[in-house]
Amino acid sequence: VAMESAASCADADLVAIERAARALRPGGRAVIVVAPGVLFREGTAERVRKWVSEQVRVVAVIGLPHGLFGSATSIAAALLVLERSDPTETLVARLGDDWAEQLRDSGHFFGDYRRHLLGIRE
Repeated sequence: VAMESAASCADADLVAIERAARALRPGGRAVIVVAPGVLFREGTAERVRKWVSEQVRVVAVIGLPHGLFGSATSIAAALLVLERSDPTETLVARLGDDWAEQLRDSGHFFGDYRRHLLGIRE
């Protein structure tokens, strides 16, 4: 039963990613919280990732630290940022325990993300 539940959750993540990509209007952006395994699994997940990367810009994949959603859960999560524009490079990052500082306007990651989003190269 646990295996079926895990598979159902993964399938739900894939459906959410595909639906969000299809629903985006030109220039629109979506941020989806997914289990990190969805980003690396083979099979159906691999086909969905390929389709998404050909249809929209995968702006960023951001790994979040364990316990971010409270001490009651230790489920790992990642943010998948999609944008309806031409596909380009993807910013991949893993935020640590200093995630709040990294996401401030003056935070290192936020600055990197903003430059990446705007296509500014140093």
